Amino acid sequence: MDNKEKSSITRITELATIEKRLVKTNSARFIVSINDDIVLASDLLDPVRRASLRGTTGQFALKYDPYNNGVETKYKYVFYTGDLYGINIRVSGPEHFHKLAFIIPELGWIKRNTTYDDKLFVVAKAHPAMPVPFCLDAVRYYDMIIAKMNAAGIDPTENKPFVAFRFAENLPHIDVDIKSLYMPECKKYYFAALTKIEQEGAKLASTNQ
Repeated sequence: MDNKEKSSITRITELATIEKRLVKTNSARFIVSINDDIVLASDLLDPVRRASLRGTTGQFALKYDPYNNGVETKYKYVFYTGDLYGINIRVSGPEHFHKLAFIIPELGWIKRNTTYDDKLFVVAKAHPAMPVPFCLDAVRYYDMIIAKMNAAGIDPTENKPFVAFRFAENLPHIDVDIKSLYMPECKKYYFAALTKIEQEGAKLASTNQ
């Protein structure tokens, strides 16, 4: 094996190691609490606190696509949950989304803390197959966390309202796999939530007959 090949292998190994780091100076992700709590950088070292933390760029979208793998479906909208929940989900409309957001904490966070509006469904339907973007409402979220910091006696100049992965240089000892901030088995949980909503709808329909 020549030096050039060794150098390439070394570089690939280094990149793989970097990608496994949660806290990275070149990342634009924010670390947020799905419970809208204050997040301190030290919370990353606490397994209990870390369970409610998620990493996100704050970018989301909604698309009207009535066909799933070529078959027409009643869940005609694709909801891009970004990296907060980690999978794209399908919903039938705003009411269905609200029900899912009540069950799935990450969707509830998106509903509360972004520029989400029910009218996105109208815009998406008017532009089939086009992902209609929306995003983290940074100013409103910032103000909310600042208010909570002030009430808790936490100095927001020492502890920023947004904990960002770029704080790595200040916390070189933190080395956590980013996957540990994702909800485990999110796809399974989503399908369970779908089933629950459908069963409750069937039960209600039966009661009203």
